[in-house]
Amino acid sequence: MGKIKCIGEIVLRTIYPQTCPVCGRVLDGDLLSIYIETKAPAAKLGSHSRLICEPCRKKLRLIETKSFKDGKVLFKYEEDMRNILFKLKYAHAAQNADFLGSAMAYHFSDYIKAYDFDAIVPVPLHPARQRTRGYNQAELIAKAVSKHVGVPIRNDIVLRTANTKALKDMNPVQRKNNLKNAFKTTQNVVKLKKILLVDDIITTKSTIDEIKTYLVRSGVETVRFLAVSAREDEEEKKRGGTDYGSKEL
Repeated sequence: MGKIKCIGEIVLRTIYPQTCPVCGRVLDGDLLSIYIETKAPAAKLGSHSRLICEPCRKKLRLIETKSFKDGKVLFKYEEDMRNILFKLKYAHAAQNADFLGSAMAYHFSDYIKAYDFDAIVPVPLHPARQRTRGYNQAELIAKAVSKHVGVPIRNDIVLRTANTKALKDMNPVQRKNNLKNAFKTTQNVVKLKKILLVDDIITTKSTIDEIKTYLVRSGVETVRFLAVSAREDEEEKKRGGTDYGSKEL
């Protein structure tokens, strides 16, 4: 089955070549080696560099100093990263998740190993929204992380029961009210003690905190999160933005 999947992937990429998630240029490289390094089971850490062209790789900036006590964020929310995430969510560019997830696995591999997580859980979409989009972008990113670090992904642990409004233009109080009773956990969570949540974008972390509350009530002892990027919240915008420091990918 593995060989068949590999051949299928190579045929698919021959018809629809792997492109840079930023500029859209077809990437150079041998199709078989790209598949083995980036998409095959036990894909190589650091292979995210094969999924983006060199000029664009140098433009993306990693956050160095913005941190949370219960999680980590990788990229600054600048124009190129906004475009990558927009295309992933609204332009059917599902392959962008491979790049984002493999980059997160590479840069946060020590963090993931230190906690020895039982499962990686993507932040869920409501079924209606997922049907419209065709997939849950957080789940695709989480699958890429899982493939690189060897921690199983579980999308049956947390379910979204309310089709909530978009949070990006809400204040903290509105966000909290909007998320009330928006999630539920399943009985499958009982045996898991350490869970890593994965999301694409966070602002005030309201969604992560709400899910964390449900998981802890269900008996999970440790909940941490990884996110691709973080928007400035309203207070940061009022201060003219915050320089968190950054470095190249």
